[in-house]
Amino acid sequence: MAGLKRYTQLPQLLHILQTRTITFLSPMIWDDKNDSYFIEKYKKDKGIKSVLALCMTNSAATYHHWHVFAGNISGVRIEFHEPAFREWANSIGADFQKVNYLKLDKADQNKIPLENLPFTKRFAFRDEGEVRLIVNEDIDLTAKSFPFDYSLIKEIVLSPWLPEELYTSVESAIRMVSQGATFNIRRTTMLANGKWQGAGQ
Repeated sequence: MAGLKRYTQLPQLLHILQTRTITFLSPMIWDDKNDSYFIEKYKKDKGIKSVLALCMTNSAATYHHWHVFAGNISGVRIEFHEPAFREWANSIGADFQKVNYLKLDKADQNKIPLENLPFTKRFAFRDEGEVRLIVNEDIDLTAKSFPFDYSLIKEIVLSPWLPEELYTSVESAIRMVSQGATFNIRRTTMLANGKWQGAGQ
């Protein structure tokens, strides 16, 4: 199911819920140095001290997303109510755009406009279906946290690699740090689904 999602790890989720903040980070720590180079160029050419980012997706859940971005028993997916989240992003001054994926020959033939650099990636990353938020800051920062309300969260989905025997304890820990929240919590059955297996009988 499509919807606005962030894949992350359980410690980061607990921090988000405990502090009631969402943290934007410097792109300089990213694996994809082509991506961080574009944002660094954008920052320098615009004369901005810091550009911080939050990466999400609005694509349907895939094995790729889980394996690359949350690929262990601590992986989690946070799904947000998109209209309310967009309002929140606007309220903190974030630029919220879908990432455009270009093949190398097309990018080489048509120089990418400066304003598009933070939202352009190589075609090889297209399976991410990324949407990205960036904030520009006039001081040197590597991270900045913004307060948010639990009502922005629609659902928290736990890793397909999380053993069923641990689910109740993990769910309880999440509930403990998010008292008053009404979002749903469940474990994905992507890798072991009884309904799917039953269809083969």
